[in-house]
Amino acid sequence: MSDDDCCHESFITETSAEMRVAYILQVILNSAVSLLLLRAVRSRRERHVPAHPNFKILIANAAVATWTFTTFSALTSSILLFNSFRATPENCATLMSRSTCLLLRIPGSFPIPMFTSVHMMLFIERCVAFLMKSSYEKQMKIMGVTFTVIAWTFCFPFEFIMIGKVDPKEKVAHCVLSAKDAVPFYVLFLEITTLVDIGTTLGDLLLRCRARRSVRKTREIANFENYTLSKAYQRNENLRLMTMMVPISTVFAGGHFVFVYTALRIRSWLPVYARFRLGDDPSPEALGRLGIAVSELNMSVFLLLLFTVTRMYILMGEKLMNEKQATTNRPNHAVTFSLFEDQMNSHLMAKRRESRPISVPNMGKV
Repeated sequence: MSDDDCCHESFITETSAEMRVAYILQVILNSAVSLLLLRAVRSRRERHVPAHPNFKILIANAAVATWTFTTFSALTSSILLFNSFRATPENCATLMSRSTCLLLRIPGSFPIPMFTSVHMMLFIERCVAFLMKSSYEKQMKIMGVTFTVIAWTFCFPFEFIMIGKVDPKEKVAHCVLSAKDAVPFYVLFLEITTLVDIGTTLGDLLLRCRARRSVRKTREIANFENYTLSKAYQRNENLRLMTMMVPISTVFAGGHFVFVYTALRIRSWLPVYARFRLGDDPSPEALGRLGIAVSELNMSVFLLLLFTVTRMYILMGEKLMNEKQATTNRPNHAVTFSLFEDQMNSHLMAKRRESRPISVPNMGKV
């Protein structure tokens, strides 16, 4: 395709109503998520979330990945929208080189694998906490840092594979990260991450059931002999966190499935909309342009999902803090612990007396 033809193709694609609506929605939604995160970080000193350092580190990684993705994506969409409005058939304002396109897309797309990775790592972290109840609070603090290094390191090969072959001098009619040769990998990535998200959600549900059963057993009198405050605290923390995490992982997995299913099925649904938008017999080129615009519109589904999940995480932190504050402010909690300890000691002493063998005295000969 010559430069003139590419310029004309880019102008028609980027100035369509669907494309402009897609860019406007992306700017609004990306900015909303970014500002929501900044507001949460700004007010972090006003609350102390009672959770293990590993859990906090992984949540912080999710926040950094989300903020990076939404902030740079909002900037990219703003530039593309600005070019769309100032473009004319003659000035080729929407046409750009492949290298310029990558400079716009790479910063925002780099943390994409973190969205699924963080939920999977949170599940693994809670599994380890469940299995190592007595020692987890004082040990294993390096796990969060290790997971962080592994997850962000994985983003580098993902980015290179997603980009595909690069010709810096190539002119692109529409700026996307992946070249045509990398599209099959992108489709595979969407399918795998969706399955991982669904599997993580099922794992969270199972772990929550196990944690609830463990807490019930701890409260039984028969288990008082093996009772320790560290184990009880870890069991209660697992149940509390998993009760809050299950809705979040369920919403994310469900929203991700809808986004991926729609993205993969757009081509089969496109002719129906094309007949309404372009007439009864649209050309293949017109169908291609419309497909690109609808794909950009579909990104709004994922951005709405990010906004919802981010808000749920913030509410989870506030709820944890409120529960901690209510426990701290509860009157006579020291006396309550003392009475509980006396009750347990009395129970253990009674059990020892019951289990002590009864000796029959030797009466001797009469």
